[in-house]
Amino acid sequence: MRTQITYWLARAVATQTMKRTHDPHSLLARSTRWMHGPRTTHGMVTVRRWGPLAVFLSFFATGTKTILNAAAGLIRMPFGIYLPAMVLGCIAHSLIYSLVGWAAWVAAVQAAAGSPLGLALFILALIAIIAVIIMKRRRLDTARSTPPRG
Repeated sequence: MRTQITYWLARAVATQTMKRTHDPHSLLARSTRWMHGPRTTHGMVTVRRWGPLAVFLSFFATGTKTILNAAAGLIRMPFGIYLPAMVLGCIAHSLIYSLVGWAAWVAAVQAAAGSPLGLALFILALIAIIAVIIMKRRRLDTARSTPPRG
């Protein structure tokens, strides 16, 4: 569902951007600036080059799903080409997450429950993950609060 919303929202932004971007503070103008940002531009180049394969493979790499599915919407990839790639990617992602991801989680909890050292390492890993998330959010907030150049 999130992938479809991302695709259609990006497609709507691309369509509306072509029609109007008068108010520099509007949501549409901000979306246009995001659309021309380096990550989104790279995603659009990738989707133009690799098409449906890029959409499908985005489900295997962390952090690429949203950008590449948005890029597919921004370049207005035909829905008949996009949909099969997205569905196959969703199926692959759900299988990986439900089988491998769940098995890894269960193994980690069992290992941690079996020994004090395992429990300590498990807690440290969780703290490290939380710290990385907090640092990334702070960097993102700082980048958003910095006025654009030019």
